[in-house]
Amino acid sequence: MQVKNINEVDFEKLVLHEKRPVLVDFYADWCGPCKMLSPVLEEAADEIGSNAVIYKVDIEKNQSLAANYNVLSIPHMTIFKNGKIDNTINGYQDKESIVQALR
Repeated sequence: MQVKNINEVDFEKLVLHEKRPVLVDFYADWCGPCKMLSPVLEEAADEIGSNAVIYKVDIEKNQSLAANYNVLSIPHMTIFKNGKIDNTINGYQDKESIVQALR
């Protein structure tokens, strides 16, 4: 499963109304650790398949969304279950940690 970029317009429909767990990676193109995390998220998405969804939100283009979810540093991942925040993870993580957090 491919990790897709979403924006403020799509957020409610794709994240808050999704029945499966959703990981949202808040990132910026200029962020080194965010760039390192990107292929790890792709690998995690492949491993979890259709059991969960992973999206990316560019904080430069979606500043109010980042502010709404208290993104103070990046990379910042928020896991939603049934439309509610279940967990927040800051900083670079390995694939196993991400997959475990989504299960």
